Amino acid sequence: MDTGRDVIPDKDAMSLARMEEDPEAATRKLTEAAFTRGSADNITCIVVKFHHGKSDPADHTKDAVVEDPKND
Repeated sequence: MDTGRDVIPDKDAMSLARMEEDPEAATRKLTEAAFTRGSADNITCIVVKFHHGKSDPADHTKDAVVEDPKND
């Protein structure tokens, strides 16, 4: 988060973001918290959710068939 650090320490920002499942909701929560706590500058916030070790049902790359050029 840009400039929210003046009012929300990184550790607190992580705790707030983890309360939300949806990254967009976490972004809103962090932005509102920075505004409410009196951030003196404009507020920019990006939340990225990583899925370490979890398969994504929307990821169809595992189902893709790759042709072997040697079998032509």
